[in-house]
Amino acid sequence: MRQESNGQITVAGIGVASGQADDGETFSEIAFAAENFFFTTPNGLVHPMSIINIGTESNPDYKIMLDADVMINGQLSISQLQSGELQNGTALTVGQGSIEMSTASDGYGQIIITGAGGIATNDYLVIKEGRIESFVYTTSAGHVRYKEVRRNESGSATSGQQVTIPAYFKSQPVIHLAPRDISIYNASYPSQSQRLELEHSPVLPHPDIEGAWVFTPYCRLVLADGGKTETHGLTYVGGNNSQRWEVTGVKSLKKVTVNNRAASRRHTGSGNSYQNRKVTLALEYRPVGGSWTSGGSTSVNISQFNTHGLQVSKSLSQGTYDIAVVLTAQDRSGTFTSGVLQYDYTQANKAGSNWSKVLESPPGKWEYHQDYSQSITIGNPALSGWEITRIDYSARVQFTIKARTTYDGNWIMNGKVPGEAYIEVPNGSGGVTKYRVYSNTDEPVDYNNWRAEDSRDIVVNWSDSTYKDGAIRGPVKLFISKTGYTYSSMTSSQNYLPTAYASVTVSNITATVYYRKAKGQSSSASNTFYWDSSSYDLGATDISLTNSIIHWTATGE
Repeated sequence: MRQESNGQITVAGIGVASGQADDGETFSEIAFAAENFFFTTPNGLVHPMSIINIGTESNPDYKIMLDADVMINGQLSISQLQSGELQNGTALTVGQGSIEMSTASDGYGQIIITGAGGIATNDYLVIKEGRIESFVYTTSAGHVRYKEVRRNESGSATSGQQVTIPAYFKSQPVIHLAPRDISIYNASYPSQSQRLELEHSPVLPHPDIEGAWVFTPYCRLVLADGGKTETHGLTYVGGNNSQRWEVTGVKSLKKVTVNNRAASRRHTGSGNSYQNRKVTLALEYRPVGGSWTSGGSTSVNISQFNTHGLQVSKSLSQGTYDIAVVLTAQDRSGTFTSGVLQYDYTQANKAGSNWSKVLESPPGKWEYHQDYSQSITIGNPALSGWEITRIDYSARVQFTIKARTTYDGNWIMNGKVPGEAYIEVPNGSGGVTKYRVYSNTDEPVDYNNWRAEDSRDIVVNWSDSTYKDGAIRGPVKLFISKTGYTYSSMTSSQNYLPTAYASVTVSNITATVYYRKAKGQSSSASNTFYWDSSSYDLGATDISLTNSIIHWTATGE
């Protein structure tokens, strides 16, 4: 179908009257010469084409109206088409309902894009009034709105910095905030729950740029009630009887507990006697810039060399405080004795005098048995002002003992006298070792020879930590039996003859004496104070994160 320059409409080569001539005159006659031109009407009874006037009698506007199903084989070319409208409530579809141009129930025009068969069971997209919305189809819920394509603008800003949104939005946009570069943990509050909060000021029109908007983002760290323990590790050792420590600027503090230890002693100046002592712990606090206030105290009595724990707690109105502890030591009545003394030590080498002894009956004289005892000594080992703790001795002992048999002088019975000699020498354990020789009456009398004999050279060592008097235990002892006769009958030629002989020489007597004495003790005080730790109960608070960078997104119309 095309319109010729003379106003005639030609359809598939068929001339059709009704149109407008070059001179503007209208006509309403129509003639058809339809060879191989067919119309199919809905019922085959009504002529499918007619001319209608959509204008007025005075100003007619004739149009050709076709009431039929039209099938076009081949290309369709429309060289001119005057404006027209679909009636409200009607739709133009393309394909199998995949694209629909229609009017929505609210009167606004819309384009719907979906799959084959229309939107009945398909997802679809709607373009309407400058908005783009999408819907998804579910069997249980039908069509559900998925999202709307809206205007967006994004950027980043520091917390507290005003942001200008470009003039893209015709109405107030919605602002969404997200962290970009933010420290969201504060190590000063490790035991408190910590929560990051982002917010912004109201979105307002820009005062100078038409269509632009402004807002200010903020970031803060919100702390819940909690607590923390701070380890101080502070120690004082010395003669001062008072020590003070301070900690400043504890934030959000509601309660503080200080944990301290103390040891104190003072020698009385006599022996191992010490003065009873007392240590007091006092807690002080102050608001920042305020005055110090007592927070309570506690004391411990000291009667021994132990370290004692002290603790004080104080509840406060939540705020920022400085905290101080004061430890004070002082005497109290009474003393106590310590079993631990400090000593100075020394030693000295001592020597004793050599000595000898011989037991032998003199010739021509009747003698009963003889004995002799003498200790090995070094003299008085005492050293003025010192106590002896031990003496180590050493001595050389050389001895000879002999024995033989003689007659008893009974000329009738011819009886014999046995001989015996012995010596006792210290054995180094507080006792003695006995060396003995003897003869018996069965042996013949020999005037010129000894029947039994023993000679020795020994060294005696002994350590004495009991007696400490300069003498070795026990003493050296000699013994010989009585004198007999050379003949059994009493004649003028009868001689006395000893039955035993003993001799000893003690030499090289030395000793090492060990001494000690208690060290002199100062009567000045000796104190040890500790501030080990503090426990803080902390209240909820907000911490501004001024250097944080926040990402923002503006969404709207």
